[in-house]
Amino acid sequence: MTGPVPGRRRRAVIRLGILVVLVAAAAVAALVFPLPPVEELRNYFGTTGWWGPAAFILGYAALTPAPAPAPKNVLSVGRGG
Repeated sequence: MTGPVPGRRRRAVIRLGILVVLVAAAAVAALVFPLPPVEELRNYFGTTGWWGPAAFILGYAALTPAPAPAPKNVLSVGRGG
């Protein structure tokens, strides 16, 4: 039995590199950009209508696997949890 095809392995390495860069960029952005206060988040999503809770849920789901815990914690407190 032979190993993976060289072109296939190269694509896997490139995809892994892209993933690492994206995760690193998300971590840097979470640490560099200031986080809004909890009351500001609550007020904002309270005035958005029907799409506010949907955007909040999608944002929370997107931040859940993020390596930096700060944005996720702000959203957890903002939702009352």
